[in-house]
Amino acid sequence: MKAEIERLVASDEDARSNVENAKKEADRLIQEAEAEASSIVNAAHDRLAKVEETEIKPILAEAKRQAEERIRQAEDYIGQLRLGIASKKDHILDEFLRALLKGTGPDISGG
Repeated sequence: MKAEIERLVASDEDARSNVENAKKEADRLIQEAEAEASSIVNAAHDRLAKVEETEIKPILAEAKRQAEERIRQAEDYIGQLRLGIASKKDHILDEFLRALLKGTGPDISGG
């Protein structure tokens, strides 16, 4: 009976030791997994930063340059339209005054 008790105690101690070893191994595996996940995240951030620098920024810079060029072209066109309108106003006013002074202008007396 004493031998059986000693075997049970030894078996119980082995089981406790196995459980403790399993816990230690699980903790080690968790730490490794966390370190690997952190490494993967850092590598992904690095890749994203490189893509942003080499691909996204040049595209945005070109889009900005094109937008600025189109704005400049639109401003030039608006300026030309304003000059055209101003010169036509002057021409129309000159023609009206010339016709009025020659007496061939429209009857603006209302009657």
